[in-house]
Amino acid sequence: MFMKSFLFSAVALAAVAPLTAQETAAPAPATVATVANPAADAVVKHVSALLDGSWKSTFAVQVLEGEKKTADVTVGVQFLDVKHFQLDIAMSTEDEFEGAVSQTFTVVADGTYLYVNSPDMAKMTGGMMSGPVKIELAFAEKMIGSQAKVDINDGGALKGLAAEMIGKMSLKEEGSVEGKRRFIVEQEGVSGFMVFDAKSWFLDSAEVSAEGSLTKISVSDSGKVSEWPEGSFTFTAAEGVVVTDLTSMIKAQMGPMEEESDEDLEF
Repeated sequence: MFMKSFLFSAVALAAVAPLTAQETAAPAPATVATVANPAADAVVKHVSALLDGSWKSTFAVQVLEGEKKTADVTVGVQFLDVKHFQLDIAMSTEDEFEGAVSQTFTVVADGTYLYVNSPDMAKMTGGMMSGPVKIELAFAEKMIGSQAKVDINDGGALKGLAAEMIGKMSLKEEGSVEGKRRFIVEQEGVSGFMVFDAKSWFLDSAEVSAEGSLTKISVSDSGKVSEWPEGSFTFTAAEGVVVTDLTSMIKAQMGPMEEESDEDLEF
């Protein structure tokens, strides 16, 4: 559904915390200092610090159900801060009715709006939209925070999401080598590992297995960016193309934020 794709886009940056195989639990404390153990504390601290810097990275994500690959996603990230970033996403999934489905789309946050544009927009929205759409960034943050049950007031929705997901994990550092910090997940129903560059703390790779599903993440082209070219985080529609503002429609459909559910978000 379109809104699920939209939400995935909005939070795709949270791939720095490779926990997509887990269900969202109860709200975590607002600060990141009270996580479960020292290993998780270190990961939360450094991953959160990345969201205070300017950087780029490319994430390749594969999801497997048994021997069958059900999703293949590549996310190219250009990140200035939590309100200015761009995600270039290519996603291939297996649909039980349509078979292999491929989509590409771009998400741009310009400080005021979050834009989504795709040549597949008509298909993604069931014909409701054919061009780019936007939503107020402040509302998008509230929507992410409400869906993930995190406090968005301490560093933004992305920081809260990363802190909540990592903080609830039971992590143990094991298998680290020179230049790499490796952490294993020790938690009922979930197993896996994540590897970070020891100096930069960019994610290097991860695997998480839960309920028969295996998510593999590999990361490349990571690096800090001292200065982005002018206009890097500005969305410009093609000449003659109208950008549709979905903010009011989504607000009306969702109603009070605390009462929303996955079903409420589907078109």
